[in-house]
Amino acid sequence: MLGNFVRGFKKFFNCCYIAITVVSVTILFVVLYFTYDSGVCVSNELYQKYFFYRAVIIISFSAFVALGGIVSTFMRVRRMRREEQFKEEYFIEKTLIEVASREELKSKVNVALNGIIRSLRFNKAVMLIGKSRDSLEVLYNYNFSQKETNLLKSMIMLETKSIKILRERYTLVFHFQIYGILMYIFLERNIPLSKKELNFLKKYARAMRPVFTHSLLLNLMIDFMVELQKVGTVYSAYWKMLDMAVRVFNADSGAVIDVSKGKGNWTHIAVKNIPGKDVEMIERMMNRGDYSGPVVDIIKSKKVLYINDTAEYKTWVHTKNMSRSYIGIPFIVENKVVAVLSIHGDEPNKFSVYDVNLAKAIMEMGSAILERVLYLERLGIYSSIDEMTKLFNKREFMQRIKEEVDRAQRYGRKLSILIFDLDNFKEWNDTFGHLAGDRLLKEIGEIIKDSIRSTDLAFRFGGDEFIVLFPETSLNGASLTAQKILENISKRFSRGSVKLSASAGIAEYKPGETPEDFINRADRALYTAKNSGKNKIYIAS
Repeated sequence: MLGNFVRGFKKFFNCCYIAITVVSVTILFVVLYFTYDSGVCVSNELYQKYFFYRAVIIISFSAFVALGGIVSTFMRVRRMRREEQFKEEYFIEKTLIEVASREELKSKVNVALNGIIRSLRFNKAVMLIGKSRDSLEVLYNYNFSQKETNLLKSMIMLETKSIKILRERYTLVFHFQIYGILMYIFLERNIPLSKKELNFLKKYARAMRPVFTHSLLLNLMIDFMVELQKVGTVYSAYWKMLDMAVRVFNADSGAVIDVSKGKGNWTHIAVKNIPGKDVEMIERMMNRGDYSGPVVDIIKSKKVLYINDTAEYKTWVHTKNMSRSYIGIPFIVENKVVAVLSIHGDEPNKFSVYDVNLAKAIMEMGSAILERVLYLERLGIYSSIDEMTKLFNKREFMQRIKEEVDRAQRYGRKLSILIFDLDNFKEWNDTFGHLAGDRLLKEIGEIIKDSIRSTDLAFRFGGDEFIVLFPETSLNGASLTAQKILENISKRFSRGSVKLSASAGIAEYKPGETPEDFINRADRALYTAKNSGKNKIYIAS
């Protein structure tokens, strides 16, 4: 009871402070006036003393009244701001609950944008979404005509920075990229936003972002799982995960490092947008006995590693084209790290906390898929290795050529192919026997592996025919490697009358070509080389 009385009194006093102080000072002036009037009869000395006291009291109370008015005004303004803040927070919380309760992304977007349109009185709004700027689709539209929407898409394609639909309207543009998904939101109204309204809009966007991020993450994980279920070999799985990870993280480069064979034998088995010289340098550094870089830390912790600035990471390998942001994702099979997926950004702080959460999800899902594929490979169901040469087999080649052609076509990358077979191999078998022929094929496999880079792919296509794929490599680079392989073969295998050599055909991928057309061009070049003499290389036109 007493507490309610005190709170009521405080509220009344706070609201009526100025009125109370004015009345009090008025009464004080009246009292002082009569006191001053009655003091006329007293001595001059006492009169001066009383007058001084009265002046001090009046000045003190006047200062108190002024200070009280300032405090009262400040408290009233703060109370009004708090009430506005509570209203904003309540509105955001209420909308957020409704958005989170919706299942589909489109439904979530409708609720979120309808709320902000009503709150800030926008005249028009549209949201465009897609995996690239040329594949944007309308996810939400409020009063935008088809003509205006098409104009927006054209401006986005041209990367126009200042987008205005009509000069007399104020247009606000938001651009997001989450997990490789582009989103453009355009909001229009007749007058500009005030600073207060703009701050509210930013707060609203920050609150809504996690909900949309989680929704996109769920959709992305489903797509990721579906794509990975299609792979038949471990090697294909690594390339698939690298391709998808670079896209969804919007990374500048990436790689998969095979660490299953122990330190000293770590190799890059999939690389994207990293120069070959840098790959070779990193491999040399990683396989040194004193290396203690991020890969070691990931293997020890068996956790995702995020480095927001590699320049500040003590054991980072510095190269000419050094990346500045890094996410390392371990793949764990039977409680052992078998590979590390590295995602790179050219600038510091490229990735966010949402990207790290995605990386953790990819680690769990990728590890499970790799375990399944490895198990099937052990059973011989999905074997990708030729037992004789330890190169990839024909089945793996047919899978890889499709993926590499698709990658070259999609990203405009270079891709070259080398097809060669042995000259006089039948004569070798007839002279030295089939066991000697088997040993020969094993040595050919070793020569090929010693001659190519870790990012190149070597296959035994069948019999004495071999194929090498050179991702992101021009004809010139492929020709140098081909020359090296043929020279090593001809030098090593020359016994009496039987001189073994190889003939080869090389082709560089042409945009629009099918995998079959690409292979056939290289195959025709091979037969041209054989018909024009042995130990020759012919380049396809």
